[in-house]
Amino acid sequence: MTRRIDRFLALGALAAVAFYWLWVERTYLPNRWVADLQYWWIAGDLWWEGMTPYGDSYLARGQAAFATFIYPFFYPPWSIPFMAGFPLVEPALASRLLLCFNLIVVIATACYLSIVVSWPSSRLWQSAARRFALIVVFGGIFYFPSVVATMFGSLQFMLLAGLLVWIHGARRESVLLQGIGIAILMLKPQYGAALGLCCFIMPRYRMGAIASGGVVALLFILGGGGQDPIGLMLDWVANTADYASFSPNAADRAAGLGWIGAWIGYEPGVIETAGFILSAAAVFALTTRLREPVALGCMTLVIATFFYAGQFADFVLLIPLVSMLVLPAPLWSRAIFACGLFLLAQSHWVSATFWQASFQEDLRIIAGIQTPGLILAFFGASSIAAAQPAAPGRAAAASLWRRLRADGPRALFSQEPVPRA
Repeated sequence: MTRRIDRFLALGALAAVAFYWLWVERTYLPNRWVADLQYWWIAGDLWWEGMTPYGDSYLARGQAAFATFIYPFFYPPWSIPFMAGFPLVEPALASRLLLCFNLIVVIATACYLSIVVSWPSSRLWQSAARRFALIVVFGGIFYFPSVVATMFGSLQFMLLAGLLVWIHGARRESVLLQGIGIAILMLKPQYGAALGLCCFIMPRYRMGAIASGGVVALLFILGGGGQDPIGLMLDWVANTADYASFSPNAADRAAGLGWIGAWIGYEPGVIETAGFILSAAAVFALTTRLREPVALGCMTLVIATFFYAGQFADFVLLIPLVSMLVLPAPLWSRAIFACGLFLLAQSHWVSATFWQASFQEDLRIIAGIQTPGLILAFFGASSIAAAQPAAPGRAAAASLWRRLRADGPRALFSQEPVPRA
């Protein structure tokens, strides 16, 4: 009977998230493509012609093809090979394929974490299927950044996939997988650089950080298409210098140190310099406390988000933290973590309930709500992670792989604990 209930919960969670994302696609995407897809589509189209998206031809071609095309190309040169496949199909079909990919990443995240996180959980959450239902429903429906990332279609779910690849590589002690995971996170350099620095500091993960440099270099060569590499980097830096000049990207609309600095009145250059120094120091301090890959990876990205934030949709990278809700820990740390997670997940509801403001003002308020949410989530999750036993290593990850190959999805409903190294 218990296993039937668990199976019902897991399948019900899948159905609820799939239905919800279909409703979002039909309701909030009137053009039938996600907003940022148009920028990737044009970048990939230029790449096939041996051109880069950092010149005037990018904006000219984009504005001719899409009515809402207004931004220059902010992504780094090594991201271009990831976008080469989009112009092979029509934008509407590419958008639907992207939404399917995003949904698969959320489900894969929940499935992987529900099985592989072998910290002891309470009796209520002993079943992996219940943990799966919690993560997939929270990450797919109730987590506001997931909804925003779904509608705007930015790279966040691709980054989340990169984080999963790194976590699995760290657990299996695979240098190649660690390098690939960090390289995918380098699609937004503040995240890849933060995790790469964290790994480079720790001898156990240092070779993975070095391998990521080789993967990024290969992607850079492919993305450049024979262009002058120095000129390509300078063009990208010139584009990113204009990033904050567009109102949705202003510092006071991004949670974390940028919002605090804009509220106090500091110049953006001062904020960015301080963010770089403080995030490096915080990552160094973090490596002395945590060893478990899930906690280490997520905490590093929380630091990067706070000190050098991008968009609040980037918080989808913190979905794996939801798995820590079921872990045994002191009540005060659970309460702090739950409050932080609530502010991150439901910042739009808090803003709509307690403030009546225009859209632009609402972005500032949402960022102001999420800033303390980041702080509370970080300290709460850190204290929960510190209270757990030592992490399993390669033997546990290999055992998981054998179970998945032998039992397939049935491994999700197995009560057999993952053995420790």
